[in-house]
Amino acid sequence: MRGKGNEEQGARTIRIAASLRAGRYPAGALAGAAGFGHAAAMHPVFAIAPSSAPDLWMVCDIASGEVVNILGRDMRFLSLEDADDLAELLNHVEGMKRGRRR
Repeated sequence: MRGKGNEEQGARTIRIAASLRAGRYPAGALAGAAGFGHAAAMHPVFAIAPSSAPDLWMVCDIASGEVVNILGRDMRFLSLEDADDLAELLNHVEGMKRGRRR
């Protein structure tokens, strides 16, 4: 059951994803894809965005706006370094998957 807080967070996440798609955040600051190869850098799938808590970040799927969930845990309330590293890793893995599909 979703409460009001969850609905507000979901709406905020969708707005952030729309902002990412519209290019309102600098790609280098949020995408976290640099340094892991051409495919990931060209088409990032995951990006970081500010979390609701001060100085904390979350990792989002750019297309859906959903917060990444790993092993049942949402990847929100992370330090900037951890969120950036995770987005970079996930984009690298996605780039490798895309390379195999060609």
